[in-house]
Amino acid sequence: MSDVFKTSGSKASLESEVKQIAELPCEYPLQHVSVKLVQDQEASLGAMLAVAHGEWPAAARMIVDYDVDHDYPMLPIGDRDHHRRHELRLRLQRENAQNAALRLELLLKARTKLYQLVYAACKNNAPVLAKEMHDKCPLSAIGLVYVGHWDGPKAFGMMLDRLNYKPTKMEKDFYYDAERVTRESKLNDGVLADAFEHKALTYCDNTNPFLREPREGDELGEFIIDMMPPSLNAHKLIVKSAVSRATDGGNGPSESGSRKHSRASPPKTCPPSFLQKGH
Repeated sequence: MSDVFKTSGSKASLESEVKQIAELPCEYPLQHVSVKLVQDQEASLGAMLAVAHGEWPAAARMIVDYDVDHDYPMLPIGDRDHHRRHELRLRLQRENAQNAALRLELLLKARTKLYQLVYAACKNNAPVLAKEMHDKCPLSAIGLVYVGHWDGPKAFGMMLDRLNYKPTKMEKDFYYDAERVTRESKLNDGVLADAFEHKALTYCDNTNPFLREPREGDELGEFIIDMMPPSLNAHKLIVKSAVSRATDGGNGPSESGSRKHSRASPPKTCPPSFLQKGH
């Protein structure tokens, strides 16, 4: 009985290098800024996002060990290939040990790279958070063998916690004032449709989701329709009636007493269908 030994091939390289992610503008950004910031950072991280959530990097997952006991069981002493099988098993076990060391090294490098990205995103405009990361994220606390390596997922989580901080009364008032300014600043007659669309989408994305009670359904649609220039006042009732029929099927106004928005996720409200691209 002969053994066929097949090497595992060349090792996979690290995933594409991420050069940078969006910087925090300050220690405690406003809610709509935080949501957009997290979206941009996640898009920039790409495959590195899995590392941020505690997973192995792609390069490490591609390194597969030999199942020595299953595929190459030890042969009886009297078998003519006993010594050859024993030698093969030692070689495969040694390669598995090397694979484990390589996976660990790839993991440490990926997590350290992630830490560097997050730290760089905080150090200029959020130095207090950056200092806290520097104090809490070195892996050298585990052992001297890890000197120079950093806990990137921990730093990423610290940044998300900062971006998801509980808003203050002043911040809540900011969005109330933003809505008031939106309501009071009227568009001039004759403006292009793009100006109306920009104003409406800005309100839907950056103001409404962060109000104490965000507008939804017919209420949101009517608020946006009221942004139309004065010369279109005669058409507002017609549009409101059409939108009401389209959104609730003619069953009356929608309930809005339990309107809530979680800061930790992107805005859940969206522009009415007549404002969305493609309509």
